[in-house]
Amino acid sequence: MVRSTPRPHLGRFRRLLLALLGLCVAVVVLLFLFGRAGAERRSRRASGGETAVEEGTKLIGKDFDDTFTQGERKVFRIRGESTRVDKDDTVFLDKVGLTLYDKLNRAYEAESKEGTFNPNTKEGKLWGQVELRGPGDLEVHCNQLLLQDKGNLVVTRGVVHIFYASKYYGRADALQVWLPDEVFSLAGDVRIDTLPEIEPPLSLSAEHAVYERKRKQIRVEKNAELRRGAAEVKADRISALLADDESRLTFLRALYNVNGQTAATERSAAGAPTPTTVRFHGHDLAVLMEPSGKQARQVTLDGTLASRAVVESSGGGVTRTLTAPRVEGVLADNVLSAAEAFEGVDIKEVGPAPAPAPARSPAKSAATPGGAGAGARSAAPAKTPQQQPTVRLAHGRRAQASFRRDGQLATVTLLEQVTYSDGEVNAAGDRAQMDFDSGRGEFFGNPVAVASPRGEVKAPHVIYTSADQLIHALGEVRARLEHSSDTALAGSALGEGTGPILVQSQEGYWRRVPQSFVFRGDVRAWRGDNLLLAPELRGERQPQGDQLSATGGVKTVWIPTPEDRAAASGRGPGGGAGVKPPARPPANPGAASETSPRGPITVLATEMLYRDGSGLLTYSGNVHVDQEGKTLTCRQLDVQLDKDHKAQVMTCTGQAKLKDPATGRNIDGEKAVYRIATRKVDITGQPVVMRDRDGNVVRGNRLLYSIDNGKVEVLGKDEQAGGPAGAPASGPAGSVAGPP
Repeated sequence: MVRSTPRPHLGRFRRLLLALLGLCVAVVVLLFLFGRAGAERRSRRASGGETAVEEGTKLIGKDFDDTFTQGERKVFRIRGESTRVDKDDTVFLDKVGLTLYDKLNRAYEAESKEGTFNPNTKEGKLWGQVELRGPGDLEVHCNQLLLQDKGNLVVTRGVVHIFYASKYYGRADALQVWLPDEVFSLAGDVRIDTLPEIEPPLSLSAEHAVYERKRKQIRVEKNAELRRGAAEVKADRISALLADDESRLTFLRALYNVNGQTAATERSAAGAPTPTTVRFHGHDLAVLMEPSGKQARQVTLDGTLASRAVVESSGGGVTRTLTAPRVEGVLADNVLSAAEAFEGVDIKEVGPAPAPAPARSPAKSAATPGGAGAGARSAAPAKTPQQQPTVRLAHGRRAQASFRRDGQLATVTLLEQVTYSDGEVNAAGDRAQMDFDSGRGEFFGNPVAVASPRGEVKAPHVIYTSADQLIHALGEVRARLEHSSDTALAGSALGEGTGPILVQSQEGYWRRVPQSFVFRGDVRAWRGDNLLLAPELRGERQPQGDQLSATGGVKTVWIPTPEDRAAASGRGPGGGAGVKPPARPPANPGAASETSPRGPITVLATEMLYRDGSGLLTYSGNVHVDQEGKTLTCRQLDVQLDKDHKAQVMTCTGQAKLKDPATGRNIDGEKAVYRIATRKVDITGQPVVMRDRDGNVVRGNRLLYSIDNGKVEVLGKDEQAGGPAGAPASGPAGSVAGPP
């Protein structure tokens, strides 16, 4: 389909039939004139005294040779060793030789062992190694040539052999010419081939070939097959229309069970040839030729409801298939350059297996916070599964495609009800532009939905690169990340919640190989009630471990649960005996119990960073921590996580400041350590200074602040928390003061 290879074949076949037409017409005219003139001349000779030698014979003559003319123009010359006319006026010749002349005075020669013609019935016969020769090195060989139906029908009996232009050889079981309508037929195992020395080889085969001269139509029927080099077309019928002067093709059509292929080669950027084979099949193939008739201009391939039209291009280890009920194409240099497909279009690409993703280090992936447990898991390499070929599928109601110069499908624009799948990623939208050579797809919709086992992304505009499975989403981006472990997301405040992580942003990148993601522009990520806000959120897989970072001004909201607190203190799931102790009333009625709900912890900072395996989540730059109205500020906040990525200890360093508006206390130090399990903040400095709303000032090297009961203890530098108070100070019973 992609090349109009049928054109040169049918063009040459057309010229062959035209030459044969002229020859056959000349033979008929010759036989008619010879029968009439010969009979008259023989009658005159008989009246001149010739004696019949057998009963019923009117005339006998020898060494007959005469030329018939019309005015000054020669019509034909006839020769024979002996002649006779029987009682029915049938003229007989032995060793017949005929020379016919067309209007340009070109000669056509016919020879046979014997011949007859009856001028009354206008029927005759040449037989015995009949040979016809004409201009252009035309030769026709048969055993018998008959003139029937009152001279309107010329028929051969036995196999007909045709040679033309010193290039082509043809054969058929019969040749038939209906003169009134100028219809010429070859029937029964028709085949035309180029001679062995001709390149590229050409062949045409069918069971029936017809040329209707008045309609200027050539028709090849029943198992028609046309080949030129590596190109071929097969169909139940192949037909073509000629220009009025019969010098060129204007239209070509193949019908019923149409299939074929072409092959071409294009040099790659590296200079190496890349052969491509294009195969096609359908129900109806139509080709419109350029005015010159030398090249095809447009092509249409139709299928049926049961079997749609298919165009398949294969080369370089990649096969791309376009399937649709109807395909309309434009050609350049007889190669399909662009096409449109309608009424439901499917695209399939089968390519080489993808390179395996680099394996993560077993020691690093098994590391516990702070490096504990590193190397505990075996580092033996796992077996690499056998890679399967890459299969990509796309669908749309309509498609606009372009092709490379070698016929390989290159780009496709899909419209309406667009879907895409490559085994890892599935996408759906309203419109898609796909570049197969670069492996890039651009999707548009309201919105586009892209899903994979890792989650889903929705946006009005999505760009997808298949080589590294990179999703680039633009506009109002909505993402659902199914696995919080992806690129260390569990190391953030979102590790506290359950279920998928949801993200909103203005732009997003999501890559599988190497695994990473970037969200930009008013990023909002949450999991349950836990929240992360930042201008940019980035996660990436690195050799030293997964890394998560947020920049440009970060806000996180942690929602601690009683179960988290019990687990952190070793009294619930994951702790000591694994049995939750019965609740008991607090010593101070206003204090919170170990399992009572805690207020959200809000952290503001310039940047946030987490590296998997380090066990630390770090906030830096103007850190501000808030819980239940109490605030803690510093330059850097390090959050130590347990093996389940739950926060255990928060360490705030660099001009640490604790403010409790409820009690009016402000505490300044260099470092503040918040132990979430005990809900106490340990502040150190040189010195630690606490001020209250009454103007009282307390100084020391270390201060312990209890969030649950608001108790403050000023300790010596090495004094254990809970020991004798060096300078005790406490708020009202039941008050809660301290950092979040």
